[in-house]
Amino acid sequence: MTPSVSGALVIISMVLTGCFGAYQVAPEAPLGVGGLKPTQEDQDAGRVGIATGFNLKDYPVIAVERFPVAKSEIKDEGDQRFADRMAFIYQAELIRRLREAGLFSRVVNLSETDFPVGAGKVLKLRGTITRLGRGSQAVRYLVGFGAGSTRAQAEMYFVDADSGRVMLVTADRRLASMGLLGGDDEDFLRESFNNMARDLVKFLVRLPKDFKVAVVAAPSQSTAPEIAPATAEVKALVGTWSGTVYAQRGTYPLTITFRDNGSWHATSPTLKPGTFGGTWQLNGSNVVWTSLTTGRTGTSTLHEVNGTRILRLIPDDGTSTIELTPAR
Repeated sequence: MTPSVSGALVIISMVLTGCFGAYQVAPEAPLGVGGLKPTQEDQDAGRVGIATGFNLKDYPVIAVERFPVAKSEIKDEGDQRFADRMAFIYQAELIRRLREAGLFSRVVNLSETDFPVGAGKVLKLRGTITRLGRGSQAVRYLVGFGAGSTRAQAEMYFVDADSGRVMLVTADRRLASMGLLGGDDEDFLRESFNNMARDLVKFLVRLPKDFKVAVVAAPSQSTAPEIAPATAEVKALVGTWSGTVYAQRGTYPLTITFRDNGSWHATSPTLKPGTFGGTWQLNGSNVVWTSLTTGRTGTSTLHEVNGTRILRLIPDDGTSTIELTPAR
């Protein structure tokens, strides 16, 4: 067999079996945060939204949190372990590429280091992996044409650490449906997150000099997600919710009960002091809450993802994110 014929057969084999890996598609229902929504298409970052007056060069330091995976994407302990692994990979890849790009004098891994104090203006990178699906290798191999795809979507927001204002939001989604014998789902998802990190940094490199986008004024207070509410009625919130606190130092289980008299009570077996109490009230579609135990305040929004009601709480000090679903 001649080299040309052999090469042609390899190419035909790649077309028929598929070896193309992960690829970018439009993000699915991105949520937006703090008054900004990622509505402007970008060739690298997917979709973005930028606050008026934001200048990346004003920030010598960026601090990167580990992104939690949305609870709607986790069905059991195996899913949780896999989600934790993918979140670790994504954070590590973001940090590596940010450091290599030289956009900041310091890139801080908040999973390993305390928040930098006295380092000048700091930009905090936060976010959520809102879609994480392993698909089916068998379906990818036997059916093809996009069936059985892996899926990954990350929604990120860059926050001015001093003011708490959201300055930039992005949403990026990747699918992978072709590979030798259907491709390995973990390999595809690793590639998806690696490519997301690479392309986000490419966008940031372009941002100061040539990116043109219709900007939206940033809010002056809360960084809580602005999400289409499932309902603004009190009866939709009253009851018991359970989920996870995603903090800089780790994750903690939490159960919280909202009462119709405007009070709430929460417990956690691992987060000190173990029991918490406070007050809440509706403000439009948002819930404004106060902890009488810790003195913290914050906002939250009730919304719905894939038929599951999700309550997200974000303290005003930006130290954590809490994601809850109705307790069974």
